[in-house]
Amino acid sequence: TADNLFEIVEYGSQIDLSDSSPQKNEILVPITEALISKLREGQVKLNLLTKALNQSLDQAQLIAYHNLPEIQTLLESYNWSGTIKNPSCPPRFNQQNCTNQTFSLIESNIGINRSNYFLSRRLSHLINIGDQGQLNHTLTDEYQNNAPSNSWPAGRYKTYTRIYAPLHSQPPRATIGDKELTPVSVTPDLDLGLQEIAYIYEIPAGASLTFAVNIRSAQILNTLEPQSTIAINWEKQSGTSPDPLNINITYPDYLKPDQLNQSAAVQEKELNLTTQFSRDQSLVVQFHNR
Repeated sequence: TADNLFEIVEYGSQIDLSDSSPQKNEILVPITEALISKLREGQVKLNLLTKALNQSLDQAQLIAYHNLPEIQTLLESYNWSGTIKNPSCPPRFNQQNCTNQTFSLIESNIGINRSNYFLSRRLSHLINIGDQGQLNHTLTDEYQNNAPSNSWPAGRYKTYTRIYAPLHSQPPRATIGDKELTPVSVTPDLDLGLQEIAYIYEIPAGASLTFAVNIRSAQILNTLEPQSTIAINWEKQSGTSPDPLNINITYPDYLKPDQLNQSAAVQEKELNLTTQFSRDQSLVVQFHNR
């Protein structure tokens, strides 16, 4: 049923690296065959199927690819291709003085288990705008590994994590819990206009740990102009759950936000957005110089 399908798939298919036989206990094959059979026989309500497919595409739980470039371009325009983008400022904002800051956090489980199933996350992003427009970012990802033991498919969560940040950003410091981390690599992606910063760390079974990284952007917000705009974009990793996402921006007292692209809590010298990271998110704030 819909209530237990994911759990059955999680426990019902096995991994044996020493077994080269094609005859594996893979439960997804008969499930897929049964679904295709029901579609052919007209036993599926197409309106409900279309709604479910559209939701899965919008939330990056399902991605699509086509070998015809024009169709692939269309899929990418709907954010259905699973690619990372570096969006521009929305047209209704001041594009002549807009600073774009795009981020994405891409994790790969390299622990040869399925501990992702037992994992919950809470992502927070603090942006501090300095007196001269400097942009300092603090990203924190709070992990809870609810795995009951180290027995397969549960166990520790070992991840190769890539952070995409504004081009030429520098990560002065990163930690997992109280342990200092050194990047495995820091690579500019000139095609995307983003910096890729990679780390390897793990969350033991039953543990709660926070991954934190400070990133200093190479860009600044030009606050000398009467108006200045900052766009904070988060690109969601395909296949991840809609975890909580908090974006907090602090700024000097001579700046005042006068236009936002979505509702956020505005206080003295800071604003805050809390949402579910179910799809790509963007928080755009236009300030005026008091």
